[in-house]
Amino acid sequence: MKKTILSMAVAIIMIGLTVRAYAGYYQPQQRYNQPVSHRGLYLGGGLGVDIPTGPDQNGYSTGLGWSIRIGYQFIRNLGIELGYDQGVGSFSNQGATGTWSFLELPYLDLKPIIPLSLNSDLYFLAGVSYADNSISFSNPNTTFTLGPDFGFDLGLGYEYYITNNWSLGGELIYHHLTSTSVSLSPGGSVTLPYAMDGSATSVNFAFLYHF
Repeated sequence: MKKTILSMAVAIIMIGLTVRAYAGYYQPQQRYNQPVSHRGLYLGGGLGVDIPTGPDQNGYSTGLGWSIRIGYQFIRNLGIELGYDQGVGSFSNQGATGTWSFLELPYLDLKPIIPLSLNSDLYFLAGVSYADNSISFSNPNTTFTLGPDFGFDLGLGYEYYITNNWSLGGELIYHHLTSTSVSLSPGGSVTLPYAMDGSATSVNFAFLYHF
């Protein structure tokens, strides 16, 4: 699992370098004489993979992940982000099969930023989320849901402005979720005497529009 996450982190770096090289080759030279606005409102999303990383997730496969977000950058070095994040994949363990879903609705992250150049940034994400982790079994026909409960995010990303308004990049985000609240449908809800772990790690290609 650690090797998988490390390889994904390397992929993010390669995406960032490719975006930067592409933009630097195709953008007119005068574009760099126009300062990029690093303050204000932005909208965007992410698309990539979600890797189940909790110890209680035997049978979970790596799945697809996506997010939508709205953010505000107060100063060059600090912003805040509110968004929705979901990952889905398949599940198979001891004859039981189905699909899993990790959902954050919403998350709220602080976004410290380290400028690397006029047009590129390294950023970090740290914040809280309200999340659940569920499995919809096709055999047997039930849905098992861990949470919803409060968790936290920790992330690292790279962002490159290809125009004054559009930026592209990549990010690696760890979503932590532990909960004693479990429900079955059909069935009911129970409170476990211990906390189960339903955490996930997202590796995203991110795209943002800055107003």
